[in-house]
Amino acid sequence: KLQIMKKILVPIDFSPAARYGFEFAEWLTVADSNDLITIHVADTPPYEETLSADHIKRFKKDQKEAILQHLKRFTTPYPDHNEEAFTRIQNLRCEIRYGQVVQEILAAGEKEEVDMIVIGTRKKHSLWDHLFGSVTTQLLVQSSIPVLVIPEGCAFKPIKKIAFANAITGEETSTISYLEQLAKHWKADLQQVFVNTMPYDFLHNKQEVWEVPNEELGTQTINMVRETKLEQGLDLFTAQQHIDLIAMMAPHRDRLQRFWHRHKRNAVAYHT
Repeated sequence: KLQIMKKILVPIDFSPAARYGFEFAEWLTVADSNDLITIHVADTPPYEETLSADHIKRFKKDQKEAILQHLKRFTTPYPDHNEEAFTRIQNLRCEIRYGQVVQEILAAGEKEEVDMIVIGTRKKHSLWDHLFGSVTTQLLVQSSIPVLVIPEGCAFKPIKKIAFANAITGEETSTISYLEQLAKHWKADLQQVFVNTMPYDFLHNKQEVWEVPNEELGTQTINMVRETKLEQGLDLFTAQQHIDLIAMMAPHRDRLQRFWHRHKRNAVAYHT
């Protein structure tokens, strides 16, 4: 169940993509009077085994202060950055952790009981990312907290139209309910789209509107688009409807099914 978003967590690695993620979260924070928590997963201090506890504590304190100063400088050169907006964030906190990046981000999210994780993703991805997933796509699979992915180069604008990519598996009820509340909170329009990639259907109409019964939520209107690939169908729909945000669900699956669904989510996350 959606609470009014009181806390947003933003992972920062000081890359250009992270700047866009922070900028987007910054404006969401100003608009909704949220707490904004940034997390940077740092390298473990060198020779930690040989240092005293006081020395390590001092090192981490100095490192945190340096990273927070870096963060403030990091946001300033953003092309459309409004310095006033940054100063209007009442509760900006910086969390420094050590360890495996994805696990530390998830642990911080659970500890702080955040309502959303906002992360920037870069334009170009390595072969390793495509095979094993980037930090962003691993978060999409593993996080129980909603993750908002901001593509590098995407400047903030109010979210007025949301498209939910509905796979029509019968497991989407809780996700639709969450998105309805989120859309109401943002005063946005929520539409559902199903991309039909079945080859035998390509002789039929390119687009149709379906009315799909749902016992809990009532009849749902779903826009059906026929395309050979999920990302192409979403491209077509988002362009036609001027969509600001694409929503997808990460269902619980066995290992093989998770790999297949991860491939489709990665394609959208890397492509949009």
